[in-house]
Amino acid sequence: MFVWLHGGGEGGVENTDPYVTLLGNKVSVYGSEAFQEAIGGANVLVPQCPTFWLDPKGNQIAGGNASAYSDGTSYYTKSLMELIEMYKEKTGSTKVILTGCSNGGFMALRLAIDYPDAFIAVAPVAEAMQERFLSDEDLNKIKDLPMYFVYSTNDPVADPTLHEIPTLARLQALGASNLHIATTDQVIDTSGTIETEDGMPYEYSGHWSWIYFHNNEVTCNDCGLTP
Repeated sequence: MFVWLHGGGEGGVENTDPYVTLLGNKVSVYGSEAFQEAIGGANVLVPQCPTFWLDPKGNQIAGGNASAYSDGTSYYTKSLMELIEMYKEKTGSTKVILTGCSNGGFMALRLAIDYPDAFIAVAPVAEAMQERFLSDEDLNKIKDLPMYFVYSTNDPVADPTLHEIPTLARLQALGASNLHIATTDQVIDTSGTIETEDGMPYEYSGHWSWIYFHNNEVTCNDCGLTP
């Protein structure tokens, strides 16, 4: 089973529905023939959070500055894991791959730390788990789990110097055995259809590295252990 956890813009319970998590970004690609063939066939679960995955109390307003409320924990950890287990059993899935972007990348790491034996791989994209919230005990739980971090070095929302870079360095120091890293210096349109006035590819926010992820344009530029 493949689980995608949405970012901060796709949560909520008012004037929205689960289709927001599918259409807010290119999440529908997980149902495509190309993806299903590449992964060997997988059931796909795309849950929606009422507020933010990184909301520690479950009462923050979706669409606000989620990071300002974060303390590294989530109000939704237990209930989300129960949902994953329920659908795993319902679909007869035997393995679970966990991924998500930004706020969802935070939750992917949180779940992996709290339930390290539940997943066969985790891929946090532009993850919003601040390194200062992670203890060595936390990182030791996941250091041998296959992990694939994707981010852009110019991310203005989840600053890599506060998130991925120090986290990856600590995982390296702990002897992480299956760590993969894909970084870019910016996020630009590669479709050839969106350009600037001078004909250059349009540049998106550096936070939006999930565009490359969903377009299958991510390349592991560091498949060793050096962030």
